Amino acid sequence: MHHPDAVTLSRTIETTNSGFAWTDQFCPPLANLRNIRIEIGIRSLLNTVEKLLNIGNANSIMMGAFHRTAINKIAPIFSQLSYKDIYIVQGVEGSEDLPVHRNSFVFKLSNGETESFIVKPEDYGLAAEERKEALTKEQQVETIGALLTGEKSGPFDYYYKQVLFNTGIRYYLFGVTPTIEEGIDRSKEQLETQKGFSQLKKWKEN
Repeated sequence: MHHPDAVTLSRTIETTNSGFAWTDQFCPPLANLRNIRIEIGIRSLLNTVEKLLNIGNANSIMMGAFHRTAINKIAPIFSQLSYKDIYIVQGVEGSEDLPVHRNSFVFKLSNGETESFIVKPEDYGLAAEERKEALTKEQQVETIGALLTGEKSGPFDYYYKQVLFNTGIRYYLFGVTPTIEEGIDRSKEQLETQKGFSQLKKWKEN
C-alpha cells in the first residue's frame, strides 16, 4: 500500500474531500511501538491514543467506545486537546460505526458542556437483524462497491441500512442537515445517484 506524505495527502483532500493517513508515518513515536503492540496481540490503551491523534487539525472528532463506563473515562482527556466538538458513540466493536440491530448511546462534549442521547434505528425504519459473520477483505470491497452503485436488498440490506443510519447521524451531528431524518434522506439520494461511487473513483485516480 502506498502511504502518502503530508503534501500529497493535503492535495488529495483538497481535490477529492477524501484522504487516508497512515498513523505510523505521521506519528513516529507511535510507530516505534508497533512491534510491541503486535506482540501484545490485544487491544490496549494505545488503540485509544491512536484514535485521539489530530493529524488533520480538525475541530471535531467522532470516535467509538464499547460502553458508557469507557466513555466516562475517555471524556476528561479532551480538556487537554484542541477539539471543539467531540462525539463518542457505542459503536460496533468499539468503533465509531453505529449498528442497526440495537440502540446506541451518543455522548457529546462541546464548549465544556456535556449531553447524551440514544439513537434508535427503528425510529427511522432502519432496524435490521444482526449480521454476526466477519467479512473478508474481498467481501468488504464487494459490499462497498455494491452499495455505492445502488444495491440495497438481499445480502446488502443490513449494510445499506447501516450506511444510511451512520451517514444521516453524521450529517446531523456535524451540522450538514438540521435533523437525522434529513441526513438519511440525503444519504439515500447520494447512493441512488452514485455520488459516492464517483467520489471513490476520483480519489483512486489521484
